[in-house]
Amino acid sequence: MADEVRAGGRGAGARRDVVGGSVEVRGGWAGLLAMVPVLLLVGGVVLDVFGPVPYAGLPLLSAGPLAACMVLAFRGAVITAAGACVLAVCVDVLVNRPLTALVVNLLDVAVISVIALWLKWVVQRQGQRFAAVRAVAEVAQRAVLPPPPARVGAVSVATRYECADAEALVGGDFYAVRSSPFGVRALIGDVRGKGLPAVSTMAVATSAFREAAEQAATLWELAEYMERALVRFAADVGDQPDALERFATAVLVEVSEEEGRVRLHHRGHPPPYLIRGGG
Repeated sequence: MADEVRAGGRGAGARRDVVGGSVEVRGGWAGLLAMVPVLLLVGGVVLDVFGPVPYAGLPLLSAGPLAACMVLAFRGAVITAAGACVLAVCVDVLVNRPLTALVVNLLDVAVISVIALWLKWVVQRQGQRFAAVRAVAEVAQRAVLPPPPARVGAVSVATRYECADAEALVGGDFYAVRSSPFGVRALIGDVRGKGLPAVSTMAVATSAFREAAEQAATLWELAEYMERALVRFAADVGDQPDALERFATAVLVEVSEEEGRVRLHHRGHPPPYLIRGGG
């Protein structure tokens, strides 16, 4: 008898990796976007030298570093900003502009470049911190939700975990499978919230399930044991702001090999799907 266990609830979306500090572009568009700052600088020089009015290319020279901060790494953005400043000076010297105009144009490009680089640095630092926090949360989640064995008793088990919220550190869904004297028992649940607080609640729920799955005679007794564990946990963290809002929904499954039956016990969770052979 085969049964597929899936983490349900909000785990129906896509999971996205975090890349902090720069826009990650893949495929053929990467080379094209990387050329945008260069094209802006070249266009600014041509327009400033051969344009119908003076200083017509200065906005393009200032836009080059801004575009570089959007599509290039920090080092590439710095090089582009420095190149824009050098080109601004060279153009003014080439067309014999006065020293005051040269200084003003250079300051214009330099100030915009510094602001753009500072914003990129701030975003990059925030992205790195977020990535570090996410990595810690994902390690904690993997510790709470280790991959189950491919087979438990007569039941084949397969799991797939996807977080619906692309910005979430970790999702709130959890699962566990355990063999017991009463049959193979499985747990699928969903914790309110996300991130590290959700991981701690998931740890309590899954630990209570694994501890009582082999002892509770019925699924109702097993659910009551988990309920008491979560209530105790909520009391322990009662001083935290979201303590009163921490709860979980779950469905318990028991596969009786002797009787050839599957029993379900719901605690506020959406009912599972029965997927027959062949999908």
